[in-house]
This record gives sequence, structure tokens and C-alpha cells, in this order.
Amino acid sequence: MFMKDIYTEEYLRNLGLHERQIKAVVYAKKNGRITNKEYQK
Repeated sequence: MFMKDIYTEEYLRNLGLHERQIKAVVYAKKNGRITNKEYQK
């Protein structure tokens, strides 16, 4: 079964997230998690 990832940058932008938040979500999707320290960078 294939699951579509709905959390695209466009979708996140439409939710009202700003660029830093979008980058954090994309990073977390890619790496499986994000720490507070990594988010602050």
C-alpha cells in the first residue's frame, strides 16, 4: 500500500506556517525528528 505524503511545502504554507516552521517540518520528515537545538540553528 502506498500512502501519499500530504505535508508538502505548499500545503504547510496554506496552513499559515512561516518559512522557518516549514523547513523544520521538512527536516523532521527527512530525518525522523528534530531537536530544539537543531530547530534553533
